[in-house]
Amino acid sequence: FTQFMTTGFGVKNRHLEPSLDEVKRAMEYRAKKLGAHWLRIGASDIGMFFCRTAISIKCYGDVTPCQCLDDLAVGSVYQKRLTQIFEENRDALLFNDRVKGFCGESCENRDVCFGCRARAYHYTGDVMASDPKCWLNPAAKAYYFREA
Repeated sequence: FTQFMTTGFGVKNRHLEPSLDEVKRAMEYRAKKLGAHWLRIGASDIGMFFCRTAISIKCYGDVTPCQCLDDLAVGSVYQKRLTQIFEENRDALLFNDRVKGFCGESCENRDVCFGCRARAYHYTGDVMASDPKCWLNPAAKAYYFREA
């Protein structure tokens, strides 16, 4: 399960954005089927440990911190060795900067979840903002790209 993003198919289909209530219902359904511990990662499909241990290399050589963050490429394996790119950009690739707002400061699950960094970027323009589509985030809006 991966949530709706405004990248790829989502660029021209923003009207398909799920509401915050729809996201919550989907996550609660997943937890009902797989176990309540799945609610600890909020609206994410993976926990922060995956995001802090994986990077993405695109078919055209760009290295990004996430497969959904094409705009945040930090280098190309066609121009530099991957080890050099990683060492020069470790903090950006592993999201080592502090997450802002609720996700980084107040959420009771911040030991295993820091919200989806790609959603934060695509919905707010700030990769380190709180996850805007997590129902646990009190600042989250029902919709960002369409009217309720």
